[in-house]
This record gives sequence, structure tokens and C-alpha cells, in this order.
Amino acid sequence: MINPKNKGQSFEYEIRDSLRKIDPKVRRSVMSGAIGKTLRSEQGDIATSLGLCIECKRTEKLKPYEFYQQAVEENENKNKIPIVVMRSNNKEALTLLSWKDFLNIYENSLLHGFIKRDLFPKPEKPKKLSPEDQNWQPFSKANQARRAKQG
Repeated sequence: MINPKNKGQSFEYEIRDSLRKIDPKVRRSVMSGAIGKTLRSEQGDIATSLGLCIECKRTEKLKPYEFYQQAVEENENKNKIPIVVMRSNNKEALTLLSWKDFLNIYENSLLHGFIKRDLFPKPEKPKKLSPEDQNWQPFSKANQARRAKQG
């Protein structure tokens, strides 16, 4: 059986390492974890160069509102955006933040050019079918007979 403390720490390192690919200044907070919460001055499990308070949770029983409340409490009077990264075994990690904070991030990203407005370009117009393609009928008797011979 995996030690829950080791499981949580390895998840924190996993999140830190993936963020470091974007921001080399990201680090795991000193004394992160249940024991160190009262001893450390930093907020959240992951320290970033941005105004984020990132709390990491790896558990089978996801309690998003409880996890989010913990991130909010750790962020008290620090003016950082509380974010929870959570994951169950064999599942993809999910990120949780308030809708208000999401809108704030989104708006500032657009204003400062961090998000491209054409991230999802309009699809191309469908091409016109050739006369051969227009006459092709996948369920015609001729095609059914051809498929029967092939299969």
C-alpha cells in the first residue's frame, strides 16, 4: 500500500515539474504538506512567480469545495488566486478555481495578448464534391455487392 504522505508529495513534485517547463521559477513550497502548514510562511503547495496559491490534492475521494476552501484559507490576506489541482488514481489531474478568478485571468490574458483570440479558427468551407463523388452512394446495391465480395 502506498503511503498517503508520499503519494501527496509525489503529486506536488509532478505538478511542480510540469509547471517548470513554462516557468523555471516554480517550486514546491518549503514544508509543504499537512505537518508543515503551521510552520511555513508560504501559501499553497506550489510557489509561482505569478499571483497564484496552488493547493495539490491526490486522493480517491475528491472533495472540491473542501479543497478549495483550504486554498482560500491559506491565501487569506495575500491577494493571490486560490487554485486546486486534484487527481484520483489513474485519472487526469483537474484544476479548480472560482468562476470570478477564471474570468479575471481570461480578461487579463486577452488584454495583454497572452491568449490569441483566434485560438479556435473558423472551419474551412467544405469543398465541392467531384461528379464521381456526387454519384457515389455507399448503400447502393452495386456498392453492397462490391463490399460483400471484398469482405
